[in-house]
Amino acid sequence: MGKRSREKDKTAKKSKKQKTGQEEELLAGYSNESNPFGDSNLTKQFVWKKKIQQDREQGKVSKKDKKKSKGKEEKKRLKGVQKELEKAKLRREEREREKRQWEEEMSRLDRERNKQQSEDWESRELSFHLIQAKRRSEIRIKEGRAKSIDWLYQWVMLGYSNDRDNEHERQKLFPIYNPCDLIADLTLEQLQELGDDIKIILSSQNDYTHAYQTLLVLCQYEMDKKNGAPDVMTTLSNLGVTDLFIDKSSSQLKELQKEVQDMLNAGGAIDVTYWESVLKASHLFLARAILRETHLEILEKRSKLIGELPEHAAPQQHKDKKLTGQTGQDAKKEMLTPTHEGEEIYDEESEAQRLAQRRLRELEQGAEKFYQQTKPRPDVNAISTEDILWKRESDKGLDENEEEFASEVDLKKREYSWNDLHRPRKPKYYNRVKTGFEWNKYNQTHYDVDNPPPKIIQGYKFNIFYPDLIDPTKSPTFHVEESEEDTTIIRFHAGPPYEDIAFRIVNKDWESSHRKGYRCVFDRGVLQLWFNFKRYRYRR
Repeated sequence: MGKRSREKDKTAKKSKKQKTGQEEELLAGYSNESNPFGDSNLTKQFVWKKKIQQDREQGKVSKKDKKKSKGKEEKKRLKGVQKELEKAKLRREEREREKRQWEEEMSRLDRERNKQQSEDWESRELSFHLIQAKRRSEIRIKEGRAKSIDWLYQWVMLGYSNDRDNEHERQKLFPIYNPCDLIADLTLEQLQELGDDIKIILSSQNDYTHAYQTLLVLCQYEMDKKNGAPDVMTTLSNLGVTDLFIDKSSSQLKELQKEVQDMLNAGGAIDVTYWESVLKASHLFLARAILRETHLEILEKRSKLIGELPEHAAPQQHKDKKLTGQTGQDAKKEMLTPTHEGEEIYDEESEAQRLAQRRLRELEQGAEKFYQQTKPRPDVNAISTEDILWKRESDKGLDENEEEFASEVDLKKREYSWNDLHRPRKPKYYNRVKTGFEWNKYNQTHYDVDNPPPKIIQGYKFNIFYPDLIDPTKSPTFHVEESEEDTTIIRFHAGPPYEDIAFRIVNKDWESSHRKGYRCVFDRGVLQLWFNFKRYRYRR
């Protein structure tokens, strides 16, 4: 009996397992334990007991009919459930796909928005740095410590900028130097510095790239020449092709470059080394021609700004006026025949070249004279940037427990490595010292509010102004030097053009927490160092 019972149970379990597997297959692979609906009775048939009981009481359904229809209803129910589950599964997959697409689209939009925002920030940052570089350049020129890149920057702005509003002021304020002569007069170290400055501008400048590339070609040629590299002019002279480049305009040189490049690209029976040397030399002559033509345009702009050229600046006009005042017979007498001895004869091309060179010299002389006449004079009432910063700080006033502090220490004169390039000067400052009473046990015993104890120094606020630092990316530094027993010397150091400056302060321990007043910040040309001294309490 026991064995038969076990076999019966085993058969029932197997049948139940098969039935469950079939149901799971019908239910799209879902089970009571694993389904997205959270239904632990998913595979069980729902029985509406009250409805069945009501129908049975009313005689609509008998037990016999129920048994007959049970198998058909179960199959029908499972098919309906399967269809419903498949529809639900498709709807869920569609929702998940739409959600995934929506998330991808939102992510893409966020990336594009962040990219656009980043580009805007970079553009604004670049614009800010260019404006600051322009202001630093103008300040250095006005203060007489200009670098080569400053003069070239002003030259580029005059020659290529469309900013007509500031052109008049720039023409009045700054002299005009021929870039070819300016670069040729530089030493090797100055040329290397100029080349680095031009490369920095090229990495961030978009409007005048062609102008700076032209200047860089000439700068590189002068550097190679001073480094002992073979001179291009000597090479051309040895090759006998100097006449290809002399007295050619920029448009003619561009055509020559194109012809040589086409010849090299086409190949054929040509001397490749020879024509490559010609092509390399053409870049130098093209750069010089472009700079020369642009410089002439700038000088003509300045001559128009002057209103009229000096008397000697229009020789051809005077010559024409003189001839028009003569009679035909007098003019004939003045004419020279080719047989006159000692007279030099010019053809039309050489005469035009000679007149152009003379006009260029006269324009430069007139521009220099105009600059000397319009050169800004030192104004005793002019306010420098340091004065503005000092006044802004002093207008804040003093607190009740603060006093102005100017205990400066005279330092030994020091030779800086940049003395030849910049004029050293001390920075301006506006410092405060914080004082107060210390109500310790002794002072509480011997003093009161009406008869307070002596004030002691409780801290300092240093505000030192460095608006014209050559390299504003390097913040000024300070360090404390040992001195007498009760005092120390705090020394501030910055880069050119500022000298070191030092002050004598009380020798006490500092509070280093910003919660207790410590501040060390360099922002907008102002170094702020604020600190309070530690206060020690006596405890038994």
